[in-house]
Amino acid sequence: QTGSFPITVKVTDGNGCTGTGSTYTLIIGCQTITVTNPVTATGTAGTAFSQTFTQAGAIGGSTFTINTGTLPTGLTLSTAGVLSGTPTQTGSFPITVKVTDGNGCTGTGATYTLLINSSTITLNLKLFLQGYYVSGGAMQPVLNNEAVPLSLANETDTITVDIHHPTTFALIDTKKAVLLINGTVSISFSQPAGSYFIGIRHRNTIQTWTANAIACTSSTALYDFSTAANKAYSSNQVQVEAGVWAFYTGDLNQDEFIDPFDFGDFDTDSQNGVNGVYVATDFNGDGFVDPFDFQVFDGNSQGGVSSIHP
Repeated sequence: QTGSFPITVKVTDGNGCTGTGSTYTLIIGCQTITVTNPVTATGTAGTAFSQTFTQAGAIGGSTFTINTGTLPTGLTLSTAGVLSGTPTQTGSFPITVKVTDGNGCTGTGATYTLLINSSTITLNLKLFLQGYYVSGGAMQPVLNNEAVPLSLANETDTITVDIHHPTTFALIDTKKAVLLINGTVSISFSQPAGSYFIGIRHRNTIQTWTANAIACTSSTALYDFSTAANKAYSSNQVQVEAGVWAFYTGDLNQDEFIDPFDFGDFDTDSQNGVNGVYVATDFNGDGFVDPFDFQVFDGNSQGGVSSIHP
């Protein structure tokens, strides 16, 4: 017990005589209490984290609290000293943990530094773009054909990859990547592992999403749109070869419809004989804007093709 205790000590001798002395004040202070195992710990956003603190010197039940600093969002410290949760905030968080014992005595430990890193998911995708598809699981080397500097012979074109929330469908992150002529692309995002809808955009192609939210990790299994129409949301793909499916070509103005409003830019470039230039109007990716590009656009426009996604 702690506090100030005034007492008077009585003495009784052998004859039964008693007497008292002056008041004696006893002051009982708090013992030294320390929080043990203060260390630097590393966690990852989106991944469950747990760290248990202990104490030395406390009497009776101990209660742990944060003395200084702020925990990252998603983590809490229990009164039993368990720091746990799934952090969503990244950065370095110096904190001091305080312990209070059953007598009300308090003590602090050394600073504890918590490092929460951004998690990374890597998407591995395979998809084909209708207009650029040649045959045998290959597309045109469009960047080469359109004379893009430093482009490689195994590259088709740049696409935009979006990741969306699995239930609200809100856009979470977006990045650009180069699609290879064999239809493959890998791209990493600084996001926690989890399930996401994946959307693909391209400069002359209908925006196309995965059929469902897919589980994404640091090494996501290959998601191959090309094996079946229903690998895309609402089966919104076109068959370009037996057993091979592709995204619809022709949405030049990127309003998610292939219609006469897309025709104007194509017609202008075709009339001017544009070639060897990086333009979206080159629907078949051969490096020339000419009547050979019109067929794929016309069929999709006549068919009223549009983007379908949540």
